[in-house]
Amino acid sequence: MSDSGWYVVQCRANQNYRAQENLENQGFTCFQPQLCLEKVRAGRRVQRQEPLFPGYLFIQALPSSRRLLLQSDYIANLLTVNDQEQFARQLEEIHEA
Repeated sequence: MSDSGWYVVQCRANQNYRAQENLENQGFTCFQPQLCLEKVRAGRRVQRQEPLFPGYLFIQALPSSRRLLLQSDYIANLLTVNDQEQFARQLEEIHEA
């Protein structure tokens, strides 16, 4: 995807994982940063992964894919990123953290 750029996908309520799975099955590159949280459930400590940005994920796609993406049952909105270079650097920093 040489002319592809990053977009911010606003997912429908509680559909982050389904949206990511659906998009990856269609061949898109997705990034959904995760945070490892430790919670106490029934008196036991449990670790679980939760989205760093609940309700959002990042996708690399061609501009011509926008209409197709918005037809997904799992996507509420698609936000355009104006400064692609800066955004790519920021995603890399999040990925490395």
